[in-house]
Amino acid sequence: MIARGDQIPYTIFEPLYWKIRLVVYGAVLERRFGGNSIVGSNPTSSAKIIMKNIKVIYKLIYYSVALCLALLVIRILTSDNLQHTFLLWNLVLALIPLVLSLKFSEHKGRKLWVLTILWLLFLPNSFYVVTDLIHLNPPQVSTENLYGPEIDYSNTQTFTILFDAIFLFTYALVSFVYGLESIRLFRQKFSKHSVLSSVYFLISLTFVSSFAIYLGRFSRWNSWDMLVRPWLVVKDSLNLFIHPADYSKEWLIIISFTIITFGIYRLYELFFRYANTESKKGH
Repeated sequence: MIARGDQIPYTIFEPLYWKIRLVVYGAVLERRFGGNSIVGSNPTSSAKIIMKNIKVIYKLIYYSVALCLALLVIRILTSDNLQHTFLLWNLVLALIPLVLSLKFSEHKGRKLWVLTILWLLFLPNSFYVVTDLIHLNPPQVSTENLYGPEIDYSNTQTFTILFDAIFLFTYALVSFVYGLESIRLFRQKFSKHSVLSSVYFLISLTFVSSFAIYLGRFSRWNSWDMLVRPWLVVKDSLNLFIHPADYSKEWLIIISFTIITFGIYRLYELFFRYANTESKKGH
């Protein structure tokens, strides 16, 4: 469903495609940065590493989208309704920041900054899908007794609840990983920019994303509303800053999301560094 960025399908021509792109990309890196800059003395080797990582990310996209589609089909067939098909659209929106971040290495100057602004606008969509867990609204399938809740496994709705929990969690997890990897690619691209690569900017980024999640879930604003009618979004947002005491619960949600997103990203980044270290040891 989601095509490769340059619209080349995943076919038997895949090896040839990556070899050609590797040569071209290596030449671009060498022309832009020279032999002793970002890519080091062997730009083709550096390009090979970058392209290998990008190839892995594209495979992550293919497999994760296929998994989510399979779960959606199963959900439709077993429930005879289209109740959760909206998750597919949310998954597409969650994927946009990752696709944009994969293009960072191909642009510079004004085009790069336009791409970055678009990335910032769509980034909250990746983490927003976690709030779709609110749609897990199970019927009563358990009874309370002296020893706690007793689940009625003879009720077919019990298994529907379990599947829906796995179904919604998978979409939330996949989308969240899209966002984490997107931020990692952003920080990798701007690693030499003291402001954009700082921890303070990362905290600000997660805060803005969490604030946008609040606007999306509770005020029902969309990413494109910032382009179409930004004055209304700003007006709605200012109420939280002008009257913070009246929005204490909302601020609790925003701050909680900020802490959780920031903390999970730091763990993700540490794990990624550890994996790279182990990979180098293996070689």
